[in-house]
Amino acid sequence: MSGLIINADDLGYSPTVNRAIADLFAAGLITSASLLVNQPASEEARPSPAVCRACRWVYT
Repeated sequence: MSGLIINADDLGYSPTVNRAIADLFAAGLITSASLLVNQPASEEARPSPAVCRACRWVYT
């Protein structure tokens, strides 16, 4: 199967970003997202495996 993958970065960054990504996924405008596991809103994000295809740790 071939197709276009549209990934949203920074799930878990903030509640606003989480809501925007959820809305885009529900509207069919993105096909996946990557979760920032050590950010303030990562617990709130709780992505389903269908949405979250990658996890990233942020080093600063």
